Amino acid sequence: MRKIKKLKIIPRYKDILRRALKTGIDFSQAGLASEAEQEEFISCLAAAAEPAVLFDFRDRAPACLPGASSPCSLAVVTLGKAIEDKISACGLSGQREAAGACARFLLEDECRLLFEIISQEPRADGFSAAGLIQLAGREQAFVPDMRPGLKDKTEIKTAASPQAACDFAELMQADKIGVSVCENGLFSPLYTAAFCALWKRKSSGRDKK
Repeated sequence: MRKIKKLKIIPRYKDILRRALKTGIDFSQAGLASEAEQEEFISCLAAAAEPAVLFDFRDRAPACLPGASSPCSLAVVTLGKAIEDKISACGLSGQREAAGACARFLLEDECRLLFEIISQEPRADGFSAAGLIQLAGREQAFVPDMRPGLKDKTEIKTAASPQAACDFAELMQADKIGVSVCENGLFSPLYTAAFCALWKRKSSGRDKK
Protein backbone atom coordinates (compact mmCIF):
# COMPACT_ATOMS: atom_id res chain seq x y z
CA MET A 1 0.00 0.00 0.00
CA ARG A 2 1.32 3.40 -0.95
CA LYS A 3 0.18 6.66 0.58
CA ILE A 4 0.73 10.25 -0.50
CA LYS A 5 -0.38 13.08 1.75
CA LYS A 6 -0.25 16.85 1.36
CA LEU A 7 -0.34 16.78 -2.42
CA LYS A 8 -0.16 20.17 -4.05
CA ILE A 9 -3.17 21.15 -6.15
CA ILE A 10 -2.47 23.41 -9.10
CA PRO A 11 -5.91 24.47 -10.37
CA ARG A 12 -6.43 24.77 -14.11
CA TYR A 13 -8.56 27.88 -13.79
CA LYS A 14 -9.85 28.31 -17.32
CA ASP A 15 -10.68 24.62 -17.62
CA ILE A 16 -12.54 24.60 -14.29
CA LEU A 17 -14.45 27.75 -15.24
CA ARG A 18 -15.38 26.22 -18.60
CA ARG A 19 -16.66 23.04 -16.94
CA ALA A 20 -18.56 25.03 -14.31
CA LEU A 21 -20.31 27.18 -16.91
CA LYS A 22 -21.12 24.06 -18.93
CA THR A 23 -22.96 22.60 -15.93
CA GLY A 24 -24.97 25.79 -15.47
CA ILE A 25 -23.05 27.48 -12.65
CA ASP A 26 -23.76 31.23 -12.63
CA PHE A 27 -20.81 32.94 -10.99
CA SER A 28 -22.61 36.28 -11.01
CA GLN A 29 -25.08 34.87 -8.47
CA ALA A 30 -22.07 34.08 -6.31
CA GLY A 31 -20.98 37.73 -6.49
CA LEU A 32 -18.09 36.87 -8.80
CA ALA A 33 -18.54 38.91 -11.96
CA SER A 34 -15.01 39.12 -13.34
CA GLU A 35 -12.74 36.28 -14.39
CA ALA A 36 -10.09 37.56 -11.94
CA GLU A 37 -12.58 37.23 -9.05
CA GLN A 38 -13.56 33.76 -10.21
CA GLU A 39 -9.93 32.60 -10.38
CA GLU A 40 -9.25 34.01 -6.90
CA PHE A 41 -12.32 32.17 -5.63
CA ILE A 42 -11.03 28.86 -7.05
CA SER A 43 -7.52 29.57 -5.73
CA CYS A 44 -8.81 30.08 -2.16
CA LEU A 45 -10.90 26.94 -2.46
CA ALA A 46 -7.93 24.87 -3.64
CA ALA A 47 -5.80 26.27 -0.81
CA ALA A 48 -8.28 24.81 1.69
CA ALA A 49 -7.94 21.33 0.23
CA GLU A 50 -5.75 18.75 1.97
CA PRO A 51 -5.47 16.14 -0.78
CA ALA A 52 -4.27 12.65 0.05
CA VAL A 53 -4.31 9.36 -1.82
CA LEU A 54 -3.90 5.64 -1.20
CA PHE A 55 -3.17 3.18 -3.99
CA ASP A 56 -2.13 -0.42 -4.39
CA PHE A 57 -1.64 -3.05 -7.09
CA ARG A 58 -3.28 -6.46 -6.68
CA ASP A 59 -2.98 -9.64 -8.73
CA ARG A 60 -6.74 -10.05 -8.53
CA ALA A 61 -9.63 -7.65 -8.00
CA PRO A 62 -11.11 -7.78 -4.46
CA ALA A 63 -14.21 -9.84 -3.65
CA CYS A 64 -16.21 -6.68 -2.89
CA LEU A 65 -16.27 -6.03 -6.65
CA PRO A 66 -18.11 -9.07 -8.05
CA GLY A 67 -17.48 -9.95 -11.66
CA ALA A 68 -13.96 -8.50 -11.66
CA SER A 69 -11.10 -10.98 -11.42
CA SER A 70 -8.22 -9.48 -13.38
CA PRO A 71 -5.11 -7.74 -11.98
CA CYS A 72 -5.98 -4.28 -10.76
CA SER A 73 -4.90 -1.03 -9.18
CA LEU A 74 -6.99 0.21 -6.25
CA ALA A 75 -7.18 3.86 -5.27
CA VAL A 76 -8.77 6.25 -2.77
CA VAL A 77 -8.54 10.02 -3.28
CA THR A 78 -9.74 12.73 -0.91
CA LEU A 79 -9.57 16.52 -0.74
CA GLY A 80 -9.92 16.41 3.05
CA LYS A 81 -12.43 17.89 5.50
CA ALA A 82 -11.27 21.53 5.52
CA ILE A 83 -12.49 22.26 1.99
CA GLU A 84 -15.90 20.84 2.90
CA ASP A 85 -16.05 23.14 5.94
CA LYS A 86 -15.01 26.14 3.83
CA ILE A 87 -17.82 25.48 1.35
CA SER A 88 -20.37 25.11 4.16
CA ALA A 89 -19.24 28.48 5.53
CA CYS A 90 -19.94 30.33 2.26
CA GLY A 91 -22.45 33.10 2.98
CA LEU A 92 -24.33 33.10 -0.32
CA SER A 93 -26.13 30.03 -1.63
CA GLY A 94 -24.75 30.87 -5.08
CA GLN A 95 -21.24 30.74 -3.66
CA ARG A 96 -21.86 27.37 -2.02
CA GLU A 97 -23.17 25.96 -5.28
CA ALA A 98 -20.22 27.32 -7.26
CA ALA A 99 -17.71 26.17 -4.65
CA GLY A 100 -19.22 22.68 -4.54
CA ALA A 101 -19.01 22.35 -8.31
CA CYS A 102 -15.42 23.59 -8.41
CA ALA A 103 -14.45 21.19 -5.61
CA ARG A 104 -15.87 18.31 -7.63
CA PHE A 105 -13.79 19.39 -10.62
CA LEU A 106 -10.67 19.58 -8.43
CA LEU A 107 -11.42 16.04 -7.23
CA GLU A 108 -11.86 14.86 -10.81
CA ASP A 109 -8.50 16.32 -11.77
CA GLU A 110 -6.81 14.60 -8.83
CA CYS A 111 -8.40 11.27 -9.81
CA ARG A 112 -7.27 11.62 -13.40
CA LEU A 113 -3.75 12.49 -12.27
CA LEU A 114 -3.65 9.52 -9.90
CA PHE A 115 -4.86 7.20 -12.65
CA GLU A 116 -1.96 8.34 -14.82
CA ILE A 117 0.47 7.69 -11.96
CA ILE A 118 -0.81 4.21 -11.10
CA SER A 119 -1.07 3.15 -14.76
CA GLN A 120 2.61 3.74 -15.51
CA GLU A 121 3.90 0.54 -13.89
CA PRO A 122 1.28 -1.85 -15.35
CA ARG A 123 1.68 -0.36 -18.82
CA ALA A 124 5.45 -0.74 -18.56
CA ASP A 125 4.90 -4.41 -17.66
CA GLY A 126 2.84 -5.03 -20.79
CA PHE A 127 -0.69 -4.43 -19.49
CA SER A 128 -3.44 -2.27 -20.95
CA ALA A 129 -6.62 -1.01 -19.34
CA ALA A 130 -9.43 -3.56 -19.20
CA GLY A 131 -11.98 -1.49 -17.31
CA LEU A 132 -12.59 0.95 -14.50
CA ILE A 133 -14.93 0.44 -11.54
CA GLN A 134 -15.86 3.47 -9.46
CA LEU A 135 -17.22 3.10 -5.93
CA ALA A 136 -20.28 5.25 -5.33
CA GLY A 137 -21.86 3.96 -2.12
CA ARG A 138 -25.33 4.66 -3.51
CA GLU A 139 -27.01 5.51 -6.82
CA GLN A 140 -27.17 9.30 -6.41
CA ALA A 141 -23.61 9.69 -5.17
CA PHE A 142 -21.18 11.83 -7.17
CA VAL A 143 -18.49 9.97 -9.09
CA PRO A 144 -15.70 11.81 -10.94
CA ASP A 145 -15.73 11.86 -14.72
CA MET A 146 -12.64 9.77 -15.47
CA ARG A 147 -13.11 9.50 -19.23
CA PRO A 148 -10.76 12.37 -20.24
CA GLY A 149 -7.95 10.76 -18.25
CA LEU A 150 -8.16 7.40 -20.04
CA LYS A 151 -5.98 6.70 -23.05
CA ASP A 152 -7.73 3.44 -23.89
CA LYS A 153 -11.33 2.86 -24.89
CA THR A 154 -12.00 1.66 -21.40
CA GLU A 155 -15.36 0.51 -20.08
CA ILE A 156 -16.35 2.40 -16.95
CA LYS A 157 -18.76 0.91 -14.41
CA THR A 158 -20.10 2.20 -11.11
CA ALA A 159 -20.48 -0.03 -8.05
CA ALA A 160 -23.30 1.76 -6.23
CA SER A 161 -23.35 -0.33 -3.07
CA PRO A 162 -22.88 0.85 0.53
CA GLN A 163 -21.44 -2.53 1.47
CA ALA A 164 -18.97 -2.48 -1.42
CA ALA A 165 -17.87 1.03 -0.41
CA CYS A 166 -17.40 -0.06 3.21
CA ASP A 167 -15.48 -3.21 2.24
CA PHE A 168 -13.29 -1.27 -0.19
CA ALA A 169 -12.49 1.41 2.39
CA GLU A 170 -11.60 -1.26 4.96
CA LEU A 171 -9.44 -3.14 2.45
CA MET A 172 -7.57 0.05 1.55
CA GLN A 173 -7.24 1.12 5.21
CA ALA A 174 -8.76 4.42 4.13
CA ASP A 175 -8.75 5.69 7.71
CA LYS A 176 -5.01 6.29 7.23
CA ILE A 177 -5.95 9.36 5.19
CA GLY A 178 -9.02 10.24 7.27
CA VAL A 179 -11.60 8.58 5.00
CA SER A 180 -14.58 6.58 6.23
CA VAL A 181 -17.99 5.52 4.92
CA CYS A 182 -21.17 6.92 6.49
CA GLU A 183 -24.27 4.85 7.25
CA ASN A 184 -25.90 6.22 4.08
CA GLY A 185 -23.05 4.77 2.00
CA LEU A 186 -21.37 8.07 1.18
CA PHE A 187 -17.68 8.67 1.72
CA SER A 188 -16.54 11.10 4.38
CA PRO A 189 -15.06 13.63 3.80
CA LEU A 190 -17.58 14.47 1.10
CA TYR A 191 -15.05 15.19 -1.65
CA THR A 192 -13.62 11.69 -1.76
CA ALA A 193 -13.53 9.11 -4.54
CA ALA A 194 -12.45 5.50 -4.89
CA PHE A 195 -11.87 3.38 -7.94
CA CYS A 196 -10.44 0.12 -9.23
CA ALA A 197 -8.53 0.09 -12.53
CA LEU A 198 -8.57 -3.34 -14.16
CA TRP A 199 -5.68 -4.52 -16.33
CA LYS A 200 -5.23 -7.14 -19.04
CA ARG A 201 -2.07 -8.47 -20.60
CA LYS A 202 -1.51 -7.09 -24.10
CA SER A 203 -1.60 -9.82 -26.72
CA SER A 204 1.64 -10.36 -28.61
CA GLY A 205 2.01 -10.92 -32.31
CA ARG A 206 2.63 -14.59 -31.57
CA ASP A 207 -0.70 -14.85 -29.75
CA LYS A 208 -2.57 -13.52 -32.79
CA LYS A 209 -1.24 -16.20 -35.16
